[in-house]
Amino acid sequence: MPDPMEPVVITRDFRLLRTRRKGEGKQSPLNVLNFALIELVPHCLYMVPARGTDVLADVPELAPGRILSRNLSVSERLNGEDPLEYGQQCFISYKTVYTARRGMAHAEVRGKSIEIPDLRTWDDTFNWMVKTSWTLHLVGEGEKQEYVLVAAALLDRHGRVIDERKVEALRRVLQAGELKDSIGRFNPGRIPLIIFAGQTQLAKRIQGVRGISRRMSFREAVLEVYIDRHRLMCRQIADSQLHRLQSRKLFGDDRLLPFDARRAGSSEERSTGTVIKEAGRLGAVATKLEAVVTKPFDRSIKHTVRDLREVAAIMAEAAKVARSEIPDAAAAVMLRARDVLIRVYHSMKLRELHWQLEELLLQTAILMDRSQTVSDSCCRAWDDELKSIHRRLTRPDPMTGQLLDYGFSRQVRASVFPHVHLANVHLMRQLTDGGPDLKSVDAELRKACAPL
Repeated sequence: MPDPMEPVVITRDFRLLRTRRKGEGKQSPLNVLNFALIELVPHCLYMVPARGTDVLADVPELAPGRILSRNLSVSERLNGEDPLEYGQQCFISYKTVYTARRGMAHAEVRGKSIEIPDLRTWDDTFNWMVKTSWTLHLVGEGEKQEYVLVAAALLDRHGRVIDERKVEALRRVLQAGELKDSIGRFNPGRIPLIIFAGQTQLAKRIQGVRGISRRMSFREAVLEVYIDRHRLMCRQIADSQLHRLQSRKLFGDDRLLPFDARRAGSSEERSTGTVIKEAGRLGAVATKLEAVVTKPFDRSIKHTVRDLREVAAIMAEAAKVARSEIPDAAAAVMLRARDVLIRVYHSMKLRELHWQLEELLLQTAILMDRSQTVSDSCCRAWDDELKSIHRRLTRPDPMTGQLLDYGFSRQVRASVFPHVHLANVHLMRQLTDGGPDLKSVDAELRKACAPL
């Protein structure tokens, strides 16, 4: 499984599907040659790494941290009848790892819960048309007209399909909907063979959708693991800073002792040696974190890298002051380091809340895809979780006694917790008012996630 801290970088050619922008027409796929990518799943799922300025720097779909997922169906359709080469495979670009995960989940849900049942309904209608065609020569005009209307309804329902197998099945619907053959004879005997050909195409599409669902399920699982590893990384950063904030060796007394003070004193006392060692560790962690480009983690990780290096510099300054035999002044410098460590801790705690909101957003989107309502038990669980998130955003953190955006250059809580509250209001809407409004819950959760 891929590791955010130890990315595997490969180079390959591919075709990039461009996003249609407002006021612009559909753009042709972009041929990308010899492009470096972070490999998540070999051959089919990648992340765009950090890179220098190049000719593709203005392509938003190739911004660092974007997730690229292969789409073989589009690749084959665009390539026509020619064999598909490796460099001709088409990729869809997702803005963040969360949107990519939701996209994989949507594809699987739509395939299993929507498209396959729809294809089976289509196949059932084909069966009805075959059986009805056996006796069309014996019935009156009313029954013949009913048959024609059923075929017309199929055309109306599936008239905008683009998958080649569905298009071929639809062509069979058009043929079978005509009771007369090409020379104008009433000829229902030809209809079963036409329908059987259409059913063959539907069966192939069902198998294709099952294959897509399995592939999407695996990619989603990989992205889940990747997100979990990011989450663990953020939690470890938060725990490390909390440990430092509570450490007597760093902030336990009011003075920073010189190097040789520990020889005569307790090992629990703070020394310049301890401070310099911690400064080196913080700098090393910052260097490792620089490689992390995964969106939407990248913004907070960049701030964390900056803050960790600031803390390391402040600690080095405190040690230098202590060597000048001004321990009280050194202790004052260390207090500045404590404020920055609190900021790092808070940033990682906000990442945890963001993960919880994204999980709720995913579950909401799946229910909407399936056209299902949220169960009472699930509704209560979501209500508890949203209230917990709201409390943590509006009350001081119990470990630091400060609000979670204390010391931030950009205050984020005020842009998040109102939407968390509104999401819960729409979730807990009374049955007399229509019950839970998942569409509004989804919209408010998206607004809550955006600032984070």
